[in-house]
Amino acid sequence: HVENLCTVFSRTCSIVQAKDSNGGYKFIVQLPSGQLVETVLIRHERNSGGVRYTICVSSQVGCAKKCSFCATGTMGFQGQLTSGEILEQVFLAQQYLATVSESSSPAQIRNCVFMGMGEP
Repeated sequence: HVENLCTVFSRTCSIVQAKDSNGGYKFIVQLPSGQLVETVLIRHERNSGGVRYTICVSSQVGCAKKCSFCATGTMGFQGQLTSGEILEQVFLAQQYLATVSESSSPAQIRNCVFMGMGEP
């Protein structure tokens, strides 16, 4: 479980903005360096009536591609995230789900994908 893994790491990141987005959530996460990255939770309705989430995590700050249509690209490449910073995005998102859930057992994050930074 994510909660068990995060007890091994010291938590140093925080959600500075959370926004509901089509049933999912978009987060701005502040890293210990003060830099900001985006994390997205995508909601999936199950045929059985349940809900699960896929998390889309950032693995770097900025992007070297410099695509003019992309906010991340216009930042330029600023650095790679540590494994702890990537894992902490998952922990923070699961913790956020627990705080906004009306159920005693909130939906769980079941899949993890990485942002498509640098892809054409």
